Amino acid sequence: MADFTDSLIKNIGVHSSSPVMTSVNMGQLGEKLRQARTTTLASLSQALSKKSDAPAAAVNDTTIQLPASEKATCQLEINVVEARNLTIADARRADTYCIVHYEGNVTSTLDKVDDGILPSTPLVIESQVDSGAFKAFEIMMSASSPKWMHRINFDVTAGNKEITVFVYDRGNKLPNGEDRFLGMSSIIPNLVNKRTVELIFPLHGRPDDNQEVTGDVRLQVTFIDTKKANLKPEDFRIVRMIGQGSVGKVYEVIKRDSGRTYAMKVLSKRLLLAENEVDTAFNERNVLVQSLSSPFIANLKYSFQTTNHLFLVMDYFPGGELFDFLERERCLSEKRCQFFAAEIVCAFDNIHTRNIVYRNLKPESILLDAHGHIALTDFGLCKQLKNKTDLIQGVPQVITQEYLAPEMVLQKPYGMASDWWSLGILMFELLTGSPPFHSVEEGELFRQILEAPIKFPAGGCITEEAKDFICQLLERDPSKRLGSNGDVAQVKAHPFFKDLNWNVVYKKQMQLPFVPEVEEQLREEAIAAAAAISIPMTNKYEPTNAHIMPVADQSKFKGFSYIREDVMAKKGEHRLGVNPEDEDPEVDYWFRQ
Repeated sequence: MADFTDSLIKNIGVHSSSPVMTSVNMGQLGEKLRQARTTTLASLSQALSKKSDAPAAAVNDTTIQLPASEKATCQLEINVVEARNLTIADARRADTYCIVHYEGNVTSTLDKVDDGILPSTPLVIESQVDSGAFKAFEIMMSASSPKWMHRINFDVTAGNKEITVFVYDRGNKLPNGEDRFLGMSSIIPNLVNKRTVELIFPLHGRPDDNQEVTGDVRLQVTFIDTKKANLKPEDFRIVRMIGQGSVGKVYEVIKRDSGRTYAMKVLSKRLLLAENEVDTAFNERNVLVQSLSSPFIANLKYSFQTTNHLFLVMDYFPGGELFDFLERERCLSEKRCQFFAAEIVCAFDNIHTRNIVYRNLKPESILLDAHGHIALTDFGLCKQLKNKTDLIQGVPQVITQEYLAPEMVLQKPYGMASDWWSLGILMFELLTGSPPFHSVEEGELFRQILEAPIKFPAGGCITEEAKDFICQLLERDPSKRLGSNGDVAQVKAHPFFKDLNWNVVYKKQMQLPFVPEVEEQLREEAIAAAAAISIPMTNKYEPTNAHIMPVADQSKFKGFSYIREDVMAKKGEHRLGVNPEDEDPEVDYWFRQ
């Protein structure tokens, strides 16, 4: 308490202007400090007594058995209560907020909240007021110890995960225009069903800087096992369509019970069969199931099926595709490119560790979250190898030709080194605005890939480290290419990344070089206008009695629903190869509501 009072008085003395201080009634200030001390000690005593009376709320001796991922029966409610003893540059302009990361989801106390829960209210101080109305202590107290009472729900799909909080002040921006960073912290809560756990996060600086940080953040966390039946399309509300392919569409959806936003890929079984894409759908599902541990992959939350459709529910990324970002920016600074490259390297590390070749790196396959971090998506072209050094024969026709490695152009066996080639192409495109090899004629494009020299723009805007990094990635001999044979350590050790702390990168704690524009107004309009959005089916493949599919065809989709290994043996098999609960007699009911 003494430290808190000293820091508070220091903040008042340092950051308040003289008109503010002359308006302070010192008797009132002393009384306020005594009240604060009494209140804080009382709260502390109460917390300690609760801890001794109910130790189970803080310690969990049993493992929570999570459900199959097509069930989504667990939720985590987090109430971001307040922060305390923050170091504020100017209390009169302070507008603090907290960002919470949990299991691939990101939310902020600035976000709008449904269900009647009021969002956090920023501190608003009029710049011109009578000196008698200025109360320095109340201003400093509100600024350094903001109360948010911001309640959010997360769907729990992968056991006890780390909660990470970041605190910023957008009222006192840095000289470069960025919101001022006030501190961060992480903790793994012990989840106990239907019990609320009080968590206090002592804040600290980013691992990659020496900023002095004070204060803590208080959360209340409640784990709830909702005992819900298997997921169905009706459990989600469509916001808008955000993508379309040859066999289905991708929607931004809101899960009705938790209010969380996801991206839902809806695939037509009949079109998958007609286009011979069943293996591609399973390939994507299987890779996503294996890669849940990576923070740089669009994680699969749930998968389920109805009679006519497959559903993949994944993380939603409001920043959109890197392709759209690049279209607006034309080319990126080297600092931004280093940031993107580092996170892609971490994603490749996770993928290659599982003996998977990605084969689909391009700006359209990279998504941005609300804060600028990347995630790889579209895993239908991935190839699982038995051994890390195995090679692949044959190239899918749908791979973007500008990103083909020379060995793929020559129809030679290829492996993980082809992914590193594609990273070199991407880096060149991000830095210059166009890929190094391009032509409308396929033959000319392939000739350039095989033998054309790499030409960087004149002007010296690209450092020698960046040029060397790209050239080593674009080595035409795959055995000599940077990162060949799955050696990601070789890539991380390149001088282009000399200033990076890779542990900081993996934990998404890097100083972000930018924040992407999120079309919030467009999204709000889409939510307000959301009504009937349907997946039109080609008449050629849609029979009159749409909800009946032959048993032989249904069997090809057996095993698509994502079920955890620890409950696999408990699931019975349905005669059609799908769970009875998954079948929807009202085919496309979801799309007609």
